[in-house]
Formats: sequence, C-alpha cells, structure tokens
Amino acid sequence: MTIDPETPNHSSYSSSGLLSEDSKTVTRKHASTAEIWARRMFLVTFVLLCTLLGVFLIVLPWRPEWVDNPLFSGYPWVRSLFANPFFRGACSGFGVLDLWIAISETAHYHEDV
Repeated sequence: MTIDPETPNHSSYSSSGLLSEDSKTVTRKHASTAEIWARRMFLVTFVLLCTLLGVFLIVLPWRPEWVDNPLFSGYPWVRSLFANPFFRGACSGFGVLDLWIAISETAHYHEDV
C-alpha cells in the first residue's frame, strides 16, 4: 500500500475533531423553545444561588454569630479556627469568587436562535 502525500488522511481529522476537506458546510441544530427556556431558568437559578452564597460568605464571617455558634461549644479548636482572621478572609474571598462567577455567567450567556 502506497501513501500519496496529496491525499488527505481522513482518520486524523475524525480523531482530532477537525472537519475533513469533503465537508465544507457546518450544520447547526437550532434549540427548541423549551430548551431555550430551560437554559434561561437554569441561568437565573444558578446566578441567584451564586449571588446569595457570595453575599452570605462575604458578610457572615465578620459577624459575631460566626464565632458565637452553639455548634462549636464542644469543639474549641473549631471555634478558634473560625475566629482566625485569615480563615474569615478566605471565606470572604470565596464569596467574592462566587459573585464573580455569577456576573461572568450573566455576561457570557448567549442563545443559539
């Protein structure tokens, strides 16, 4: 079997996800109305969850209820961990990250219509 350098190797195109030279057109599947609304509702729910969790994690670590929690009464080392300013700052940092994710998901949303 001889290999002609002018002939494209179709097996390499299919494995890497590239289009072969024979298929120049790309077909797109249009989303139905139900799929579009499902994506919208998922986005609204996800953004609302990220926003609430972000605000919760930014504000709560600096409130007195964060350390004066009855769940920590039997575990003084957990109370000292939660009272540590570094740990509080890390929790607030995760809150900022959650807000960033919510804003990013909202800004990058697009519909295929």
